[in-house]
Amino acid sequence: MEKLINITGPPQFCEAARATADLLGRLGLEFAFVGAAAASAWLGEDPAGSPVDVLGLLGPDRMQQVPMIAANNGFEVNADSVERARELDLIPMAWPSPDGTTPVHVLLATNSLYSWMIRDSVEGTIDDKVVRIVCRSDWALLLSVDDRAEAAVQLALLTKSMSEVEIERLNGRLETIGLRERVVAR
Repeated sequence: MEKLINITGPPQFCEAARATADLLGRLGLEFAFVGAAAASAWLGEDPAGSPVDVLGLLGPDRMQQVPMIAANNGFEVNADSVERARELDLIPMAWPSPDGTTPVHVLLATNSLYSWMIRDSVEGTIDDKVVRIVCRSDWALLLSVDDRAEAAVQLALLTKSMSEVEIERLNGRLETIGLRERVVAR
């Protein structure tokens, strides 16, 4: 059996990620961790102080259900913030802990590219909890469209560890979405 990749980090981050996975799993939603959780899994980076970002496959009809159930399961949910973020297809929440509050962002997979990312996600763990994490080439895709300097550094590190097949997959997706100028050369 292949060893699962791990999301690691301080207890506050891991607790928030596990609570998010539990919530979305209880709702029967397909999802995959991205952002700092993916950086932890694929590069071993410490997610301390970062939000928990997850891509969730749900329609607009379920968008109201997630914050309502989250609020009843220990998450902090601000109705005004949820309403303001609706146009962004984002559900902002937070997970409280004695060490502080960890922001949680559920990004709705509202297009086929995001749906592919969830479909192609891989199993990983947070402590002993099995979760889905966006695959390495899809995380590279997300980093390729991120203009922050930190993303460029992460992308360079990540692509060094990717196989030729993963690079081809990444470049194929970049071309498919009209970003041929961002393909990765080996």
